[in-house]
Amino acid sequence: MKQVNKMKKHIFYRISCVVFVLLIVLCSGTAALAGTFKYKHDPRDNPSAMADIIEDENAVYGFRPSESGSLKMYAFYDWSDADVVEQGRQDRIAYHSSIESMYEILEKMTAEGKSTEEIARAVSAKRNEIRLAAYENDPEELEEIKKRNLEKYGHEEGPLPEEIYEQNGKSWEAVISKAFSTNSGMDACLGLYDDYYSLYVSVGQVSERSTVEIGFQTLGIGMMVVIGILGLLMIILYILIPLFRKIAEGKNKKEKPAPAPAPVTTAAQNADDESDTVAAIIAAISAASGTAPTSLKVVSFKRLK
Repeated sequence: MKQVNKMKKHIFYRISCVVFVLLIVLCSGTAALAGTFKYKHDPRDNPSAMADIIEDENAVYGFRPSESGSLKMYAFYDWSDADVVEQGRQDRIAYHSSIESMYEILEKMTAEGKSTEEIARAVSAKRNEIRLAAYENDPEELEEIKKRNLEKYGHEEGPLPEEIYEQNGKSWEAVISKAFSTNSGMDACLGLYDDYYSLYVSVGQVSERSTVEIGFQTLGIGMMVVIGILGLLMIILYILIPLFRKIAEGKNKKEKPAPAPAPVTTAAQNADDESDTVAAIIAAISAASGTAPTSLKVVSFKRLK
């Protein structure tokens, strides 16, 4: 009994060790995921962004410019250097701030249900206005910009919406994108993708996913984790425990003591037993007859059970 209890404790100890190791692995994986930057909206769902960037687990925000896209001039920066990336991030934020009024127009017209063409014409005109206003304190440079626009576009204010429309596959979404100089790939590399996600939706780069769709995706991931944990428990219950039980039973069989050998009766012991029996028979006859037999001889007898 002591041996069986000892074996049970040994099995319990082994199972506890297995469960402990599995928990450590699970917690380590969770910590690793928690320590990795992750966007709420996945840039990989945006073809326009992924045309210019690639995934890089060493990059601060998980992405860096590719060497073949429109951002190739930035591909050789060290995107794993937090200081370098932060400087670029601040410059990018300053750029977005400079065209804040365009965002207001975009959001207002989108909320009013205006068409893509109407929005494109409005923000394109506003973009030209902002460009010229940036040089209002530098008359000489302003004149140079107007001259350059006149030579390139045929008018001082800059490219007209219709010209951009014709030059970009007759797409009003492209006109809006050009007005904002929107590069969602660069925003993704600098940790700003979620901040300006509504802009990418407005220009048609991505479609807004419903809360239900996101909820189902989260639920699916949760179910996969639960199924994985249940699978590990099934392995423990239906494979490891029976295996340990068989090992314990095998050890018990090996350690069971052999039965004691039967006593051996010698010939001398048998002879003594018969003499005692004969003496008892003669005594019984004498008691019955009142005389002691002198010539009685017991030839054989049979024991009654």
